[in-house]
Amino acid sequence: MNKDGFTLIEVIVSIALLSIVVLGGISVLTNSYVTTILIGDSNTTFYQAESAAETLFNGGSVTDSVEIEDSIFIVFPDKTIQIEGRSIEIRIPSVELHGKNTSNIRIFIPD
Repeated sequence: MNKDGFTLIEVIVSIALLSIVVLGGISVLTNSYVTTILIGDSNTTFYQAESAAETLFNGGSVTDSVEIEDSIFIVFPDKTIQIEGRSIEIRIPSVELHGKNTSNIRIFIPD
């Protein structure tokens, strides 16, 4: 046992342990940052779709949308209700999100 300082093995083991802790922390911070960016992009896409839906609902037009006459059926145990309306699919360009560069939102607007 050396009383004057640390041995080479003690220094190497302590550096290895410290590097494992530091690299683990960096990994957690990197993953948190990437997740925050993806959630922000997703929220931006959602707000763009919401704005486009409000424009369509108020009688306006959106350039990249497809409108389809449609019906929704609500089924109860004793009867079925049919609601006539139109489905509108809106294509929103988005940042690279889950391997896609567009998001499709479908909205039903009753007559």
